[in-house]
Amino acid sequence: MLGPASAYAQHWADYLRDRRWDLFGHFTFPGEVSQRVADMVWYKFVHKLNRFHYGVGYTKRRKQASRYAGTQIEIRWARAQEQQTRGAIHFHAVFAGVRKELNATVLQAAQAWRKLTSGDAHSVVVLPYDPAKGGIEYMCKKLDVDRRPLEVGGQF
Repeated sequence: MLGPASAYAQHWADYLRDRRWDLFGHFTFPGEVSQRVADMVWYKFVHKLNRFHYGVGYTKRRKQASRYAGTQIEIRWARAQEQQTRGAIHFHAVFAGVRKELNATVLQAAQAWRKLTSGDAHSVVVLPYDPAKGGIEYMCKKLDVDRRPLEVGGQF
């Protein structure tokens, strides 16, 4: 439970907790960026992960989703955003549909984020998801405070 969280945050936590997740991560920008830039970097990052897991043709298969019904053709993700006290945008996210070995994926994700943001080793932490550690609740904790919606992508 989220404690005194609103119904909105609790709803998202309940919805996400019912799914199987492979990875949990924290993604920070090294400096201040606009919302537009943050979103653009995020989508490039997810695209790189999809290419790593599903190959360069994953976008073509996504456009023909009915042909691949019941088949995982891209990574699923959920993302919550926080504004750090220093003004930097910070994301918490979970990922599902990871097909390759988790350690390789963790390394690939961290390298991709650092390259896209010119960040250092502290700008990203990606770990195998463990439901006992409360990652979903942690992710949803500030949904009401920052007034940012939780966002989902991929095949849900």
